[in-house]
Amino acid sequence: MSTLQIGKSAQGARADLIAPLTGIRGYAAIWVVLYHMRSGLDVLLQGHDSIRSIVSVGFLGVDLFAVLSGFIISLTYAERLSQPSRKVILSFLWLRLARIYPLLLVVLGFFVGAGMWRKGMGDLGATLTDPTFWMQALMLNGWGFESRWAYNVPSWTVSSEWLCYLAFPLLAPLLIRVRDGRLALALAGATIIATILAMRAVGHPYFDAFLDFGWLRIAGEFLAGCWLYRGMSAQKIEQLPWGWIGLGALALAIYSCTNAQHWLTVICFTVLVYALAQNREPLRSIFGNRASVFLGEISYSVYLVHWFVLSELMPVVEPQLSHVALSGKLALAFGITLLLATLTYFTVERPARAQMRKWLEN
Repeated sequence: MSTLQIGKSAQGARADLIAPLTGIRGYAAIWVVLYHMRSGLDVLLQGHDSIRSIVSVGFLGVDLFAVLSGFIISLTYAERLSQPSRKVILSFLWLRLARIYPLLLVVLGFFVGAGMWRKGMGDLGATLTDPTFWMQALMLNGWGFESRWAYNVPSWTVSSEWLCYLAFPLLAPLLIRVRDGRLALALAGATIIATILAMRAVGHPYFDAFLDFGWLRIAGEFLAGCWLYRGMSAQKIEQLPWGWIGLGALALAIYSCTNAQHWLTVICFTVLVYALAQNREPLRSIFGNRASVFLGEISYSVYLVHWFVLSELMPVVEPQLSHVALSGKLALAFGITLLLATLTYFTVERPARAQMRKWLEN
């Protein structure tokens, strides 16, 4: 997500810049990347059990993404959709499509190309008749219909968020009607508790739901983020030292996730997102600096390309690196991920988004 220009309420509305919300996305993306590199990191980090345990639950970065997404989408679009018309709804969905789909489709093309390079042109026919390919191409693979890992595995979360976007125009009028900030924050808490209970009910108490009930996990956290947005009007609550509260929530999130208390980690993420939105120190310095914000800007590209680097590029490169230490190979994989993400951000993600916005304006 680019540095965040957020449209606030129609009453005295003004554009504001909330860099920490952008910056933390980059660290969440890196956490997911490290999780998918954990087989090598487990070896490299022998004797560093605390760090290994953090890496081993990096899939929880997805939960932080989901709460952030609900908050930001509501902050940006809820007022516009408070009285939804066909034109407004289609405009919203087109802008969200512009944000997520071009890069998703291009990276899916990388996987198709890699398959053809390995197996020849005949692989294209097999791909085009593979239901899993079309599930990903149509962003349906995160709706609970798919049961097979293939192609760009992490894309299931993008699909689940797309489902949330489709439902958001129905939710926005209800959000706007809730004007008591304390009630909204209570609803955010109740939503997270309901999501925790739902994950237990479907057999995923550690929030490790993916293709089966991953959509439920994402939807619950997205909705909690939406209620957090409405909680911004709770003036007395905003007077609290949210910078330090958020830092404490982050520390507790890290501690709880390494002690198998993932439910508490998700609660802490909810508090952290609200604290970040207050734009206070020390969170502002930690996550709002230029390096963090840039990392946040390319976070979607990092998230989408890293599986291609790890599952397709590195198996081709590694046989040539037999003399290189494991640490060097991991550093190379991480570096290639950041480089490719930067390239796709500037050559695919941003230009495609801008072009699709122009089509809407015309």
